[in-house]
Amino acid sequence: MSSPPIRVFYKGDSDYSVFIDSKDAYEKYKEDSTVPLSDVISVYKVFHSRVGGNEGVLDEVSNQQLENEFGSSRAEDAILKILKEGEMKTNVSGIQKREWSSTNDAKYSSRTY
Repeated sequence: MSSPPIRVFYKGDSDYSVFIDSKDAYEKYKEDSTVPLSDVISVYKVFHSRVGGNEGVLDEVSNQQLENEFGSSRAEDAILKILKEGEMKTNVSGIQKREWSSTNDAKYSSRTY
């Protein structure tokens, strides 16, 4: 069974994410920036959420978006900043660990069926 994806989330003018290969490699990279980036990340793409935040449908970021947010249209420059300043999110696979609660229990409490 494969492990769930691990995302590093960065809050800028918009919300950006990159996917890393393992938590251990990421933590090692944060301690020692001489660790090759290829040991931490295998997909050199930056994503953003359509609805904002760290969940929802992700789209690949355009070169113009990279330029506006990170000052460079190179994905690698953005990835380096996201890895350095971002926050790791391990629960990115939907509702598996989400807690649900009702927000309007009293609305139908007096109704008879």
